[in-house]
Amino acid sequence: MIAGIPENIKPEMFSNIYRERCIYFIHKINALQYVNELNANEYVPISHSILNHNLFGGNYRKIIRELILRGVIERKKIGNASFDYKKSNEISGYRLTEKYRYQYLQWIEIKDLKLKKKIKVYQQTQSARVSMFESSLRKLEFDYDRALKYVNKEYQHGTNQHKRRINIIEAIRKDKLYCLTDNNKPERVYSTFTILPKDLRQFYKNDLVQLDISSSQLFHFIPDLLDYKEKYINPETTLTDKYGNEITGNDTDLFIELVTNGTFFTTVMNAIGFTGTKRDFKTKFFAEYWYCNSKTYDTELSNYLETNYPIVSKAVNYYKHNIAFPYPEIENRYKNLPIRLQSIERKNIVDTISANLLKENPEMLLLTNQDAIYCEKQYSDLVYSAMVTNYTNRYNYKPYIKYENVRH
Repeated sequence: MIAGIPENIKPEMFSNIYRERCIYFIHKINALQYVNELNANEYVPISHSILNHNLFGGNYRKIIRELILRGVIERKKIGNASFDYKKSNEISGYRLTEKYRYQYLQWIEIKDLKLKKKIKVYQQTQSARVSMFESSLRKLEFDYDRALKYVNKEYQHGTNQHKRRINIIEAIRKDKLYCLTDNNKPERVYSTFTILPKDLRQFYKNDLVQLDISSSQLFHFIPDLLDYKEKYINPETTLTDKYGNEITGNDTDLFIELVTNGTFFTTVMNAIGFTGTKRDFKTKFFAEYWYCNSKTYDTELSNYLETNYPIVSKAVNYYKHNIAFPYPEIENRYKNLPIRLQSIERKNIVDTISANLLKENPEMLLLTNQDAIYCEKQYSDLVYSAMVTNYTNRYNYKPYIKYENVRH
């Protein structure tokens, strides 16, 4: 069992009795930051229940105290909402102190038999949706030498981009199951495969293809949109937009048409005259509209969407105000809509499509990354068919599924 900690931490700085526990806790903070796409300055929420009952026992507070006194970690109380929200209401956030952030990692073997046993037992308690991907992760073959040459050529040594890529490459070399977990709010599955930057996936030796759903969160919103329209939109009532203009036509049909043929983002981009890349626009869309509090709407994009997709916007705002889990506070409820949609996405992609495929084809190499399924090319038609069948049966709509070779 291997743990990765910043190279400028000297293990001997910790007391003998808690040394390996301190090392493993630092390792866990690093891994959870990768998994939850946090930068090194953000606090990682970890429940006291996991530290006490699953990993360190009653001495966990002494371990945390030693790490704080040694100037290695910082802690703050962050309330009940966390990536471990199901496991405990007692949550603290942890991060490394500035001196140890954004460092290359050193890899240290965990030898403490009692700790190794606790870690193994804890890993075995993770859900079936995590364990079903272990075989596929072990089948992955990675060209470490070529990947390292590429990173050293394309990224300046010492930059955060270079450090992140080197650290993840070494994590895969040391442990292909590093950070395999679904311990996050929407219970998405993360692994070394999902945290690997996209430009490094070309170094997998397996002949992999990617099948992903275009505009996935918008597609998974369609049932909620139609439900809202049926319950709250009276076809005999004259509707007006935020400016008092009468709403004519049916923007929900147009929205569904554009989402299911994969052209929603490009259509809106062109309509508002956005000149950046599609990727830049999607970042803008989620930041200024989909993920944000509707009270902050006041941009060209949000105004365009509320004017041209008024019923869709009313539905989005309704769910932002009325979904009460996992954030029940009124001012934070807008965060729940994307979490809900990510959970629905996971239930389809992981819990249903992938689970059924792996059950029927246990020899298959199959992995997921949010809205995408990766498999060997020989299985691509089978996976495509399973995705189409699942969604047409459940939603009566077929998503636009993009196909791409992982190696270029």
